[in-house]
Amino acid sequence: MPSIKPHIHSFFQKIWFKTGNGKHYVDFKTYDVLDNAMFFIAPNQVHYFDDQEHYEGVLLHFNHLFLIQDERPLDFMLNCSLFNNPFQQPSCCIGAGIDTLLDQYVLQMKGELESEELFGKEIILRNYLKSFLIQVQRRKKHFEKVSEPQYLMRREWYL
Repeated sequence: MPSIKPHIHSFFQKIWFKTGNGKHYVDFKTYDVLDNAMFFIAPNQVHYFDDQEHYEGVLLHFNHLFLIQDERPLDFMLNCSLFNNPFQQPSCCIGAGIDTLLDQYVLQMKGELESEELFGKEIILRNYLKSFLIQVQRRKKHFEKVSEPQYLMRREWYL
């Protein structure tokens, strides 16, 4: 059962509510949970679940050292603005259509974690996780672009 008390972690959490409705609390603000809602919890962000027990979903835990190994420090995290961005809410609804692709990444990660093969395990897991996050970032940007008011989308300037 998820924690209904406010708490923090020293790692990132990606919470994908595949089905269920309710509330999730991040930094003491309330956010709606709908089907295919995703929450992006950064280290030391306070969050907690409501008392609903009928959610189905995926919870991914990782730290920044695992994610950015073999890269210049923070390059990936700076380009992927899903976590701890004070100018956006810590969640989005990915809608239908991408869930099948994301499920494949999750299944690949599970399979790799269960594999006894150690050679290249971290590299493969890191690449699946990055691919998952990139797909979510793309979908989130698409929805933000679609919901942007028309007057903000206009790129012409008249003097």
